[in-house]
Formats: sequence, C-alpha cells, structure tokens
Amino acid sequence: MYIPNKTARYGIKIAMMCDVGTNYMVNAIPYLGLNTQTKGVHLLSYFVKELTKNIQGTNQNIIMDNWFTSIPLADKLLKIPINFTVVGTIWKNKGEIPPELLELRSQRVGTSMYCFDQAKTLIVQNKTNVLFYLHSMKN
Repeated sequence: MYIPNKTARYGIKIAMMCDVGTNYMVNAIPYLGLNTQTKGVHLLSYFVKELTKNIQGTNQNIIMDNWFTSIPLADKLLKIPINFTVVGTIWKNKGEIPPELLELRSQRVGTSMYCFDQAKTLIVQNKTNVLFYLHSMKN
C-alpha cells in the first residue's frame, strides 16, 4: 500500500481483531486496496463481518478505530444474530453525523453535546479539538 503523506510510504495494511484481555490477535485480513474482494458488500462492513465471523452471537463489545466506525455498521452489528455492541471514534466528515453536532467547533473548549436514539449515543467533545465518539447498547 502506498500512502504519500506518511514517513514510511510503502507497507502492508492488515485489519485485525485482537482480544483485549489477552492482547492476542484473533483474526486478520490483509487490505489489498482496489484488489480486495468484498463480495458486493461495503469494504468496512466486509472487514468487520469477516473478522468477527467466529464470535457472532456471543454478545461481545467491539472497540473500533475511526476507519471502521460508522452509524449504519453499528446498527447492523446490534441486530440478531450478530448481536454486538460498538464503541469507537468516528470521523466528523461522515455524512451520518447530524449537522447540529458539527457546530461544536464554534463553542468554547470543554463543551460537550450528545445525540441518542434507543440503541446508540453519539458524544461530541470540544477539548482542544472536536472529538466524536459512538457508543451502541442493547435495550
């Protein structure tokens, strides 16, 4: 993989699922760029579903980085038979964030805003920069 703005421009990107208790890798899939075969599924959804295939239905909590975190994916993972909850940071430029929450940059430092429905909470904090967190829960 080539990333021109990184110090090490060339490398291999591997999506991994690791156990937080043991720090061991449970499953991994290499990212092959445009050559990654996703069977007609959105790339990030494909990675998450493939990585978690062996533990689906076990009521686990999945902690994701912002490359994977999205509100539609959190909705899919909450449904039975997959049955996962999600915690992760989310990019502010994703279209699924309500526009009212994007206005937090104009608020003073230390301000927080929350947006929620029955299963998900979106938390926006303005520390020194604006951070977006997504948390999903079961009813």
